[in-house]
Amino acid sequence: MLTPSSRARALRLHAQVALLCARAGEHVQALRALALDARDVRAALAHCADAAAGDRTVEAALVLRLIAELLGAAPAASPERSAAWVAVQLVLEASAEWLPAQSVLDALPPDAPLAAFAALAAARLRADAADARAARVSRALETVSYTHLRAHETRHD
Repeated sequence: MLTPSSRARALRLHAQVALLCARAGEHVQALRALALDARDVRAALAHCADAAAGDRTVEAALVLRLIAELLGAAPAASPERSAAWVAVQLVLEASAEWLPAQSVLDALPPDAPLAAFAALAAARLRADAADARAARVSRALETVSYTHLRAHETRHD
């Protein structure tokens, strides 16, 4: 059993390994060091964002790889798998506003509990509804602007 001080040293070591891997462009290895070895999913998510440098497509690919790594490390129907699902749910909740839902569905294995996807689905539904409302408002404003312009042109003809 690790003492608190040896556990802290181990965590620092895993973080240093992740940093070296990231500098070498080995982002999957960095994710493994953070999420699996250090068991710090939040740090792994932060690495995804840092490595992507603002590119949501790259970040999504890294987050989906993180999910695969978390689930791949735990055999099906094991206590570790339950812990992995908790970590995956945390990842999905943190990424729900922007992570493509279809990509997540494609990445999840058949034994995925519905609860793991619920937060993402709810957030995506809200975002999609907001996008649809914004599109309707935009079209309405364009129609009003066009109508106003036509009326103004008709008066001056």
